[in-house]
Amino acid sequence: MDDAYRAALHRFEDDLRARRLSPHTVRGYLADVADLFAFAERTGAAGPTAIGLDIARSWLAESAAAGAARTTLARRTAAARAWSRNAGLPALSRLATPKPRSPLPTVLSHRQMSDTLTGAAAEATTNDPLALRDAAILEFLYATAARVSELCALNVDDLDFDRRTARLTGKGGRERTVPFGLPAERALHAWLAENARGAVLAGRVGGGGGNQKTAKKPTTPAQATMPTSLHATLPPTSNAAPDHAAPHTA
Repeated sequence: MDDAYRAALHRFEDDLRARRLSPHTVRGYLADVADLFAFAERTGAAGPTAIGLDIARSWLAESAAAGAARTTLARRTAAARAWSRNAGLPALSRLATPKPRSPLPTVLSHRQMSDTLTGAAAEATTNDPLALRDAAILEFLYATAARVSELCALNVDDLDFDRRTARLTGKGGRERTVPFGLPAERALHAWLAENARGAVLAGRVGGGGGNQKTAKKPTTPAQATMPTSLHATLPPTSNAAPDHAAPHTA
């Protein structure tokens, strides 16, 4: 490390100890700032005073790309800002912790989804209420890419079978209209024939026409994300989230 960087690091250490910070915090901050200095040297910065917001952001971005945890990035941000205050470099006061990337959901292959839908349709031929509901859920999600919360809020009046469209209600009461195909129409008709009521998929399972004596518990958003037929056809190595599998199939 260049003498100018080494001297700046020593001054920062003295400041941290004078503030009576914990030994753990002192060690962490010193290690982080030393790493920042090493990065700055590699990028050709003439000395500590040449470290600006662009260099500090690039340093944090490199750490994030290397897989640093969000807590580590937050500590590094705090260390760099603390050093900049000590060094009289106000530019780094605007340094912020990088936001983590949101991972995309794992999706099923077209073959896996096709096998799932075929299996659900076969189960539904038994007229078992749960199998009919599973088939309707899967076909509707696959056809419309609806959110599970939208699916569970779906009412019979929201379906237009003549146009094969559905009116979905999302967050804040916002509505959108989506089309669906013949397979979804058939699955919905089969389910509604046994379970005719206002709520299409959020009603009770069993007891055609809403017979409460034989009815099972309601379909909740959590249940709708886990149709039996979907789990049965997922390969053992698949980590696809059930609530994303149908809408996001490749």
